[in-house]
Amino acid sequence: MIKPWMFKPLAAVPIVVGSDVTDRASQLAVSYFTTITYNTPANANGTITTVELWPYASNLIAVKVGTFYGSGTSWTNRAYASIGNVTYGSKQTFSGLSIAVNTNDVIGYYNTGGYLEATTSGGSGLGQYSGDAFTGGAKTYDNSLTGYIISLRGTG
Repeated sequence: MIKPWMFKPLAAVPIVVGSDVTDRASQLAVSYFTTITYNTPANANGTITTVELWPYASNLIAVKVGTFYGSGTSWTNRAYASIGNVTYGSKQTFSGLSIAVNTNDVIGYYNTGGYLEATTSGGSGLGQYSGDAFTGGAKTYDNSLTGYIISLRGTG
């Protein structure tokens, strides 16, 4: 006979979306663009509570980070947080966030100044939209940065 005490509760699946946040060989300067990364789409539904990124050579200004759903060149913001200015030179971590995410969402960011650590090959690439895509429905993204990886990750 199976007894209730024989069952262990299922552990919550840790949510991961985006790439490892490391000091990379290059940088991506895309001020006034929304950039989404196709590297490591979200593995579960839930909430992103922590975002990590690694600015390169100068502070990132007026940063927003969030999740996006869609495919191809059409992506819509699901949820986001404004994290403000981000100091360059090392991995920066922002906790206590509440950004909704669903399985297969991607993560992206917008800023008005600065650079993000990047690698120009070996990844799934990036999409870019000229402007702030965190409101107003679906946007059309340019997918010409094939192979790129950026140092941006969300977990929850």
